[in-house]
Amino acid sequence: MAGKAGIKASTFSAAQVASVTAANALKAAGAVAVNGAEENLSASMAYGDWDPGKTFSLVEPITRGKNVFVMSTDLGRNGLRTVKEELRRLNKLDLFEKHVRSWDVNDYPLVAAHLASDFMEKQFQGWVPDIDVWDGFTSFQGINVDEHVLSMESKEMKDNELREAGLHAGNQDWGAIKRATMRPVAAWIAKTWGGHKVHKFLTCAEQEFEEQGAFGTITKIRPYLQGQAAKLICAPFDLVYRTYRKKVDGKMVHFYTTRDEGGKVFTKRRGMELLDDGPADSVAVWDQLLAFDKA
Repeated sequence: MAGKAGIKASTFSAAQVASVTAANALKAAGAVAVNGAEENLSASMAYGDWDPGKTFSLVEPITRGKNVFVMSTDLGRNGLRTVKEELRRLNKLDLFEKHVRSWDVNDYPLVAAHLASDFMEKQFQGWVPDIDVWDGFTSFQGINVDEHVLSMESKEMKDNELREAGLHAGNQDWGAIKRATMRPVAAWIAKTWGGHKVHKFLTCAEQEFEEQGAFGTITKIRPYLQGQAAKLICAPFDLVYRTYRKKVDGKMVHFYTTRDEGGKVFTKRRGMELLDDGPADSVAVWDQLLAFDKA
């Protein structure tokens, strides 16, 4: 069959046809390559044990007048109480009411619906966050993703009582758990507010695990996630840092670290000049992140 201007369709390779089809689809969707600050907005992740100051670090951008939306899927609801009390101590409690909005959710389909719609944005009636926070991602994967995947039929484990009760994952389930973990992260990273990209900040618990090295067993620390998602989760973030506590002058103080300890601690800092360690009030961290967003 002859194509336009008498050129046979067979003249073009399958790859060339696919390329033209993709280009037409992008053109129809209005896709435009932009070199602007809005396209450079960063994403960061803080992880640590159950009380190391991950959510507390939001005090700093709030005192700078930044709007913060917190979607909490944490087991103990959100950690904003520490933020509120610190602002009260600073005599700046009014900033909490002005700059913070939050939503506690413990349901996979509801999270997916939020990420695919602008419903929440409409509820805020013009209030738009500068920072979009996902608090308690470890609980989301360990409870909501797990429950969502194990509620579905698995041919591999169909007659297994534990599988039917949603208490045992087979090989097929682990692949699904990885996808059901990473797809919401991808959707959340891409989600805009008011048609604009905003900074993304995710919090996770931490996990120690052992890995066999050339000279014996090595103990490493990484974000606490199940399966392959634990290795993939750092990929979309510009900054991944660990928060921890230690006693200073008889008082427990929160710190952050981007030190990887020779590959023993999962960290990442894409083009950011941060000290290896610093106080977890996050002044230095947010200086870098907000400057990075404007670059």
